[in-house]
This record gives sequence, C-alpha cells and structure tokens, in this order.
Amino acid sequence: MIRLSDILETAPELNTFWALERCVSIAARSMASPPRHIFDAGDPATLQRPDQSIPAFLNCDVVPEFRDTPRKWQLILISAFERGQRARSTNP
Repeated sequence: MIRLSDILETAPELNTFWALERCVSIAARSMASPPRHIFDAGDPATLQRPDQSIPAFLNCDVVPEFRDTPRKWQLILISAFERGQRARSTNP
C-alpha cells in the first residue's frame, strides 16, 4: 500500500495537484513486484504469470491542499495509481 502522505513527504517541491497526480502514477509504476515464493505452487489455479502481481492500493490518508485540487481528487489519484500499475505490468 502506498500512502498519499508518504508521496507528499518525499516530494515537498510539489506545488500543483496535477504534479501530484504524475507522482502518484510514477510511484505506482516504480513499486517492486512481490517475490514469487508468496504464490501457492501447489494449486495451479492460484499461480500467476510473472507479469502479474498482488494488487497494491493507494491510501488517500490526507487531503492535498493545492489551489487547483478538484472536487473529485480521490477518483483522479486512484485512476493515476491504477494507470501506473498497468504500465508496470506491461513493462517488466
């Protein structure tokens, strides 16, 4: 899980909501894939291809306080996070 507060702490130079949106996507893309041993090798139904991983989540634990933060900011950031995850799964 990635917390929004962690992203904001690691990038204090962010000054717009849309810059934060890009950082969320980059953070999701750069997440490490889980090790292969966590999958159950005994049941073929639970095996995943190497390009798949356990889903990660964005925890919107703080409200981004930028002048340009839209009303539906959570939906936008979650979409950016999912977009970053898809980019990670297509580019190993």
